[in-house]
Amino acid sequence: MSTDIKMFSKKMFILVIMVIASIAGLLYLSTLIDFDKTNYMRSWVDKVEILNSTSSPKIVFVGGSNLAFGLDSPLIEKKFNMPVINMGVHAGIGLRYMLNKVSESLNKGDVLVIVPEYDCFYTHDRGYGGKALVYILTNFDLAGVKDLPFERKLFFLFTAPEYVRTRIYDFLAQFGKSEKIKISVYSRQGFNRNGDNVQHLDQPQQKIKVFCEGLQKVNMEVVGMLNDYYEDVTKRGIRMVFMYPCLERDSFRNDISGISFISKYLSKNLKCEIMSTPDEFVLPKEYFYDTVYHLNRRGVEIRTQKVIDKLSRVIVKKSL
Repeated sequence: MSTDIKMFSKKMFILVIMVIASIAGLLYLSTLIDFDKTNYMRSWVDKVEILNSTSSPKIVFVGGSNLAFGLDSPLIEKKFNMPVINMGVHAGIGLRYMLNKVSESLNKGDVLVIVPEYDCFYTHDRGYGGKALVYILTNFDLAGVKDLPFERKLFFLFTAPEYVRTRIYDFLAQFGKSEKIKISVYSRQGFNRNGDNVQHLDQPQQKIKVFCEGLQKVNMEVVGMLNDYYEDVTKRGIRMVFMYPCLERDSFRNDISGISFISKYLSKNLKCEIMSTPDEFVLPKEYFYDTVYHLNRRGVEIRTQKVIDKLSRVIVKKSL
């Protein structure tokens, strides 16, 4: 190799290192300055803190935004005289990561209710985490990258640069803006003490896009992951059960082939108790707020009562 080529390669290597170091430095600086205090995704950190500080026995719901916009946890808490924590934020955080994080705070006597969106069984993003997980890891749990499957590590590596760009843009855009915190439906401040999003309950219904997906390739690696998790928590004296999410009726009908396949596969292969059938949690569009998974006040009331009825089979009301 000629001297010129060696020199060029050395300069390119130094340039790449400088670019990476600059991006990492800017990202680190933006995380130090808490400029997006109302960011919806930050509610995950709040919920983890609530979970860590809640004594056992307790009831913990794990899933995506179908839970965030779909439960009245205080009512469930009152029914069973047990603390209830709703960990639902965004399906894109990934069921695997959510369960691993929750596991650290589960103890003997706790009841874990898994309620994933159907997407979880279709894509790696929902089962193992997508861009929402990149946000969580980059801002609050960088050490968690080491626990990701290899495929998700690669996803993180290739997604991080795009995230850095948007993060820096958002950081710079804050200068000159008012310090006043605006609370919206998709806001960290929109959740109650149990982890339910309540900011939307009295809002008018938004336009809802109905699913028209049909049968897709099903990712059943998630079932194996759930079974491994079930065996682990069961040994620790934790009761783990599974429920289907609440879904808008027309979307359910459009995806009936895929949902039926998932239901049959889970009935045959999932080790934990399945406490419902998919059709038991199907409601008309008028009970939803802005997506086919997000319920309005009336929808929350109906779904919560169904959940209470199901849990009454496995939870004995704790005496005062």
